[in-house]
Amino acid sequence: MEVDGFEQRCPIRADWWRGSEGAPLRSDSLGLGGWPRANWPGFDYPDPKAAWGQGRTLLAIDLKTKKVLWRHREQEPVDGRAVCMRNGRIYYLSPEKLLACLNAETGRIVWKTSDAVLLRAIGPLFPQQPRWTGLSPFPYVRCNDKFLFFSGPRIPRVVAVSTEDGMLQWHKEVPLTDAGSVHLLLREDALYAVGQGTGNTSFSMEYDTGEVLTHFLGRRACTMVTGSTDSIFYRAPGGTVRIDPANWATEHIAPMRPPCYEGVIISGGLLHWGSWKCRCQLSLYGHICLSPAGDFNYRPGLDESRLESGLGDQMRVEKFEVHPDDWPRYNGSNDRASITKVAIPRQVLRQWTSRPSSSAMPTAPVVAGGVVFVGDHNGLLRALDASNGKLRWKAYTGGAIFHPPAVWQGRVYLGSADGHVYAFEAATGQLVWKFRAAPARRWIPVFSKLISTWPVAGGVVVDDGVVYAAAGIAHYDGTHVYALNAVTGEVKWYNDTSGKLSQQTSSGISLQGSLYIDEGQLRFAGGNACPLASYDLKTGECTSGPNNRVGSTFRTAFYPYYPEHGQYVSLNHTFADGKTLSYTADYSGTRHSTLALFEPLSPGAKKLSPNWRILPRAQEPKTKPSIVWQSGSHAKYNSFVVAPNTLLTGSQTSSENRTSFSLAAVSIEDGSHIWRKELPAAVVKAGTAVDHKARIFVSLEDGRVLCFAAPE
Repeated sequence: MEVDGFEQRCPIRADWWRGSEGAPLRSDSLGLGGWPRANWPGFDYPDPKAAWGQGRTLLAIDLKTKKVLWRHREQEPVDGRAVCMRNGRIYYLSPEKLLACLNAETGRIVWKTSDAVLLRAIGPLFPQQPRWTGLSPFPYVRCNDKFLFFSGPRIPRVVAVSTEDGMLQWHKEVPLTDAGSVHLLLREDALYAVGQGTGNTSFSMEYDTGEVLTHFLGRRACTMVTGSTDSIFYRAPGGTVRIDPANWATEHIAPMRPPCYEGVIISGGLLHWGSWKCRCQLSLYGHICLSPAGDFNYRPGLDESRLESGLGDQMRVEKFEVHPDDWPRYNGSNDRASITKVAIPRQVLRQWTSRPSSSAMPTAPVVAGGVVFVGDHNGLLRALDASNGKLRWKAYTGGAIFHPPAVWQGRVYLGSADGHVYAFEAATGQLVWKFRAAPARRWIPVFSKLISTWPVAGGVVVDDGVVYAAAGIAHYDGTHVYALNAVTGEVKWYNDTSGKLSQQTSSGISLQGSLYIDEGQLRFAGGNACPLASYDLKTGECTSGPNNRVGSTFRTAFYPYYPEHGQYVSLNHTFADGKTLSYTADYSGTRHSTLALFEPLSPGAKKLSPNWRILPRAQEPKTKPSIVWQSGSHAKYNSFVVAPNTLLTGSQTSSENRTSFSLAAVSIEDGSHIWRKELPAAVVKAGTAVDHKARIFVSLEDGRVLCFAAPE
């Protein structure tokens, strides 16, 4: 409707966020990062006399003496979201009642106005909380020397008011296509209004007239807009937008998004991302800080200092026999299939337990040549005798070992969070060589651990005499991928460009998953902007295309950084007869299907996506395969090994009082338990291995390694 020339609109119904009984809604979406929206009773400010952040009295207090210097009281409630200070003045609004200015030193009124035209221009405050306009507690006034500017999630226009006398200068309606809301940012060159939407729904204006100067990319939903001398930051549909007003270049900082209420916080020359409440398309979660790079060289190239020789002989290592049916690499093979030809025993007993001196999280075990190799988050690599669990040797790296080592021709290879790839002699533990994959020696704290800015966190893959490794965390710091000669450590190829695949948005590949080989490509999860990172094995050319969109549709929670969420594994194994073993856990560990065996799809049926069993009901496939059997335990699975006629599982089951952990052999034919063994702690991700003697090795989160075998 229109009142005295000012359109009065409430684009969202006031009961949008409340249940049928009037109780505040709770967040029921599943995923990582996220907490219930701010739906406390009264969050929509229904009564200004009692609403949070509103009151009648303004105080000035001496910070040294704690004495009250002055107090000023109004008869009408003052909205704390509409108070600002500049040049020794305090400006405040009582919605629909008055706008006033105080001398900050004396508390005396400089001017006060109840001009009807002005108050109608600012308008009534709509009780909104939808994510696309912004959240109710957002401040909705900004000021410079000449003007007060009103706009925000509760005001569907931009209003300019003189700071000199409180007179209305101009107002501009915000289009309904932007849900009636823009977030303001004041810069020296212009007033910036950042609107909601994927098109050019944002615009800059002249301060004096409100004339639009230029349009630029809109924001995604709620988050506060912030800016610095050379940047404007706001939320993208998955990540952060950075606008350079000098040339309107748009950068997509993909892994994290600004927090809802604060936006990107700029302080002390640093950029800070705090926590947020939505479960968005991201890869990094928590509190994140970026510093100025200055003249840092992100692509320094290679030099001789990268490769260091150890005491061991590179060309000759002690003989170390590996049986073809051992488990010499993560998940048993370079394609991470978790399949063994070895039959699982019909009965097992615990043979031994290895208890380390610390409870550091271990990696999954690999076993070859009668030796079990396990790394841990303290940077320790242990070699255990497979027959009795006794320590044969140990070696240290300079950082956490997040992924298991790989065994090849008498050598053990691993990546460390110190940014290096290591090669040890398998029989003795002597260092053969180490290679610095990180482009520089730079360390940062990451969840209580000091690691390289470019950790080798996704492990290594060894194939045909070549060690493949990748170093990095986030695309904006660079992602560095290598092929190394497995014997000498010398570089065969090096890719240091895939961190920036898009020339339009500067987004690219972030290292967010373990390395594997598939279809002649080196691959790993490439973060939310590039879900699958792929490189040609022979040349190192990145075969993943750029994401030129300022936004993401994918989510990751990389196990090394978020073990609580990334600890589960999915299973989608199809047998020769077309039947499929299936279990799905989402990226955050909050959604799980049951473990089940399905009949083959009917001829001509559309192939199902791997996660079809946890899709929302509206997205479920129309044609589903018939169930052969389905587990009724609702267990969550940390590990699978597919063996002849048997599925080996490591799982956990929660009840109201406790969580139990187990290792089990499940009949593939009918889903029944052949045997089940209680465990003292959870199995680490993919933390089971089987050697050619049918011995089963299990790594637990408390640091222990267990061995089970058939009774003698």
